[in-house]
Amino acid sequence: MPYRAEHWFSSPFEAFRFVSSIPFERLVTIGGKPIAAWNTVHTFLAKGSGDIQDHCTLLCSLFLGFGLEAYVAVGTLKDNSMSSHVWVITRVRRRGEAKKSVYFWESTNGLRTEAGKGVEEVYGTITCVFSKKEFYANLQESEMAKVLYEFEDETKWKKMSENITKIVRSWNFPVKLLM
Repeated sequence: MPYRAEHWFSSPFEAFRFVSSIPFERLVTIGGKPIAAWNTVHTFLAKGSGDIQDHCTLLCSLFLGFGLEAYVAVGTLKDNSMSSHVWVITRVRRRGEAKKSVYFWESTNGLRTEAGKGVEEVYGTITCVFSKKEFYANLQESEMAKVLYEFEDETKWKKMSENITKIVRSWNFPVKLLM
């Protein structure tokens, strides 16, 4: 049964603050190489710490519980190594505006940035976004300054078939968005 985030938090910002306050702990091998493991939300909360993908999965689930249009984004940071990275994206339609405003949420440090207002200084590329029911692959040039976040535009984003999404959701993966 899906849970409702407002039972625990009074606003999405409070949920964001909670998630960003959970300690960050990078999983590494004995040799010190990072491990890309995605834990369940329950495992993450029971441990009391986790990697960035754990934070993003929980934050996205809570945002979905508040009724926001939220996705986990996969891409790279704009640093010397262009290292892989995940963050949360929300799209919100403001009153009187035709286009949706897009926000980037850093789940481990509590930073939020609106698309077009400096995100290209932090993020290098974006390859895909996903939520509980949707998966979109980026078809456009992945450099952040040029990306448009109109997921409905099939020339810019390829949506995974709903039939395939249903099949994948039925598999017993350790990561599940709760909403």
